[in-house]
Amino acid sequence: RLAIYEIYHRKRRKSTVKIDIYIITLWKGTNFAKGSGAYGILLEVVKDGTPYTKEHYAGWENLSYPKLQLRAAVDALAYVTRPCEVKVHMDQGYVTGAWESKCNNGKYMGLWDSLKQRVEKMDNVEIVLDGKHEYASYLTRQLEAGNYPAIKDQ
Repeated sequence: RLAIYEIYHRKRRKSTVKIDIYIITLWKGTNFAKGSGAYGILLEVVKDGTPYTKEHYAGWENLSYPKLQLRAAVDALAYVTRPCEVKVHMDQGYVTGAWESKCNNGKYMGLWDSLKQRVEKMDNVEIVLDGKHEYASYLTRQLEAGNYPAIKDQ
């Protein structure tokens, strides 16, 4: 009984920690169905007026553009290890549109399930379309430099 009580009250508690996650994706394909791409993720926490950031970059081969965007969102939330308030700024609309409408057309169910599991561990998660955020140019430059591993999708 105590474990259930603690879980219930932990989820009801408002967090004072707020994290902004900024995501930029780059696509290298002739169509959106198959190709290669990369994403840059920047997590920002502001503590006592000072921003602290963490970055992650990854490249993927042999996948669709929507799947790349979804992988970026899942990977970004994997870096958040404690319940808090999170705002994810995505540069493209696949994840934000499907998230808002709660409709993913049955595609990539494993990734959607992973995203939902990560979201359930947080106090609050908001996913917004924001391709011109303050880190967009910086992340794009880092991605264009190509200093990240490329992983083949299965």
